[in-house]
Amino acid sequence: MPGMPGIFILIQALIAMFKSVFALSLALLLWVAPATAQDQRVAVSPIRVEFAQGKTTAILTIVNDRDAAISIQPTAVEWKQESGTDVNSPTRDLLVAPPMVEIPPNTRQTIRVALRATPAQDTEKTYRILLREVPKTDAQGNQTTLRFAMTFSIPVFVPAAQGLSEQRLQAGAIWFPPSGQAPGKLAITLRNTGNAHAKITKLAIGSETQASLIYVLQGSERKFDLAWPAQPPALLAATFTTERGLVQLDIPVQRAK
Repeated sequence: MPGMPGIFILIQALIAMFKSVFALSLALLLWVAPATAQDQRVAVSPIRVEFAQGKTTAILTIVNDRDAAISIQPTAVEWKQESGTDVNSPTRDLLVAPPMVEIPPNTRQTIRVALRATPAQDTEKTYRILLREVPKTDAQGNQTTLRFAMTFSIPVFVPAAQGLSEQRLQAGAIWFPPSGQAPGKLAITLRNTGNAHAKITKLAIGSETQASLIYVLQGSERKFDLAWPAQPPALLAATFTTERGLVQLDIPVQRAK
């Protein structure tokens, strides 16, 4: 059949190229994997703390499955959202003990969290526990490892004293059309006028669907962008999957001026 030798040569070339790419990818994987696996051998549970009515203490467990000891410094901060972004600030509302932990290899350590502040009457209060790894240093204070120090950020929720807890989501959007090298985008603002946080794990806006992890705190707003090259309609149908159920909204869209 005419042209068959050329096709066989092309197929052989593609197979050789695939083998080369596979070998390179495997080599890179073997080079990167040990560091990645090492970083993943430290775990914290639970991944968030909720103080139920009348509860004032909680326990975090840190598991170190590495072959070397690690030092962890826990810090409590108040967690708010301002102008659509997260803001952490020092607080004395939570007591975290001990203030520094040394965890030997292949062992676990518990950290106690105590609520010292009185819960607000009609709104949830939000905090975070930051668990920062302290890099190892020698006698001269020089860092002895090149690995990046990790930080775990654990959300903490204290419900309103009155017991009523609800989220109320609203949304608005501004469309920025493509301009030069900048692709079009949809700038979305989510507002929560309820008295408790909303945790969004999936969002579907128009034809766009994606998994997410977005917290919108009580009385606050969060902002995020979606790639959107074509002009959207004046109202976009949206469905947000939250831990309290589905929330369906019609998002009004304005064109950027």
